[in-house]
Amino acid sequence: MINNNIVCLWFPYLSVETLFHREPFFEEKPFAVYLLKNKKTITHTVNYVAENMGLKPLISLDEAYTLCPQLIAKERDINKEILVLENLIRLGSKFTPLAFVEKPDALILNVKGCVRLFNNEKELLDQIFNYFKQTGMTFFLGFGNNPITATALAKLQAKEKKKKYLLNEIGANKESKKSFSITPEKYSFLKKTPISILGLSKMELEEIEYLGIDSIYELANIPYDQLALRFSPKLISRLKQITGIEIELLPYKKKNCHFSKSIRFPEPSGFDKEILITCDRLVRALCNQLKAQNKGMKKIEFILYKTDNTLHKFKVRKRQLSADPKKFLALLELKISQVKIDCEIESIRIFARDIDKLLPSQFNLNIQNKKDSFFLKTLEEKEKYENLISHLGNKIGFDQLIYLYPSESHIPEKSTQTMSAAYSLPTQSRPSSKIYRPILLFKPQKIQIVEYRKIPEIFVWKNRKYNVLIGIGPERISPEWWLDDPNWRTGLRDYWKIESICGSKLWLFEAKGSEKKGGWFIHGNFI
Repeated sequence: MINNNIVCLWFPYLSVETLFHREPFFEEKPFAVYLLKNKKTITHTVNYVAENMGLKPLISLDEAYTLCPQLIAKERDINKEILVLENLIRLGSKFTPLAFVEKPDALILNVKGCVRLFNNEKELLDQIFNYFKQTGMTFFLGFGNNPITATALAKLQAKEKKKKYLLNEIGANKESKKSFSITPEKYSFLKKTPISILGLSKMELEEIEYLGIDSIYELANIPYDQLALRFSPKLISRLKQITGIEIELLPYKKKNCHFSKSIRFPEPSGFDKEILITCDRLVRALCNQLKAQNKGMKKIEFILYKTDNTLHKFKVRKRQLSADPKKFLALLELKISQVKIDCEIESIRIFARDIDKLLPSQFNLNIQNKKDSFFLKTLEEKEKYENLISHLGNKIGFDQLIYLYPSESHIPEKSTQTMSAAYSLPTQSRPSSKIYRPILLFKPQKIQIVEYRKIPEIFVWKNRKYNVLIGIGPERISPEWWLDDPNWRTGLRDYWKIESICGSKLWLFEAKGSEKKGGWFIHGNFI
């Protein structure tokens, strides 16, 4: 007898229960989930009540409403189904770490080596059945020696509507290679197992049905060499898997590794120095854990648990990935000094965030003249810049750090782009401009002209009178005709650089007028 190690939980109404499980009359009224396939709206899943009324999957939604006018239907939500399946894997990890989802609606658990923890197979299956029953979802349980057998037993249980799960009591003749003849005593359940459980293509299923083969039992008694002449190798492979001759590779879900460290004080403490020393130890341990797996982090989240059952959170963040504790500890000292501890701390926990693979680095470059090495100087400058950004970002916020990146545009406001200093490097060189531009550029402000010849000789700006001593210009700038900019609806601009008697050097322009009336405006200050 082959040992049974695989448990299959099949959820035939997963899609409809995901959307309607909170409906008060779900067990009394017909519900359905539909989807769009080949420009046709068809039903995907119906609940038990709708099945009894004659509805079934893969029929048109119009036909479903004809058969059942009181039907309640919603479009399929795949994202919600994925969340439900991930939650089922998490629930299944209580019994075994080897769990995966057989799409679209089956959960597979490999309980090999876990049975002894529950005394025997029957007690294990009872606990799995009762545990998943608490979820409120409809499922059928099968227990076999491989996934396809367990799934077949679970679907056979649904077909026969048995209350207890079905067990696989089959054996395999491993000596047969070309064909596999099965006896009714060992494989009686395969007589009722449909061919669709093999997961074949629609064309192959139709051809098998055309030949008059209704069950896997009949198909498995045909020699493999005859099947290979007419069908694909997948059919033979799936037959060998369900009869136990060939092993099926299982895609188990790998658990996400959480990088975290914590410590509890022997006695609650409220001293900054003691908290800093404790955080120092935790950060070093966390960085060593990351280094062991060649990973780095950008952020460390600190949680201080207080004696009054409250907690305080703060984060230390770097611009780039790192697993060097010294870089994080320098930023930690700054954050600890800003934390106001109004109550004693009893425990501390830290989490690594924004984790990714860390590229290997070479520590000893064996360069003779390190002082004159351009490569080392570039690395030092880059590291200094990153340390500066990290220090300022943790102090005032990374979103507040910006720099102006040069842009090719004749429009004064678009000569630079505002970019975040936390996510981009500064430009190495700025293009030299032949035209002198003001240091301070602001939104154009209208001025009141007192005396005017070619340019304003006396004007008032911000309740202050200016006497123009000299004016240089004009420099004509036209708007971008392919863009509709509200600020440039006054048309062409003639810019003048003027110097007043009081020493102010301003940048004026005359708007020629287009959609809006023109006039004289101040756009910048050269001082």
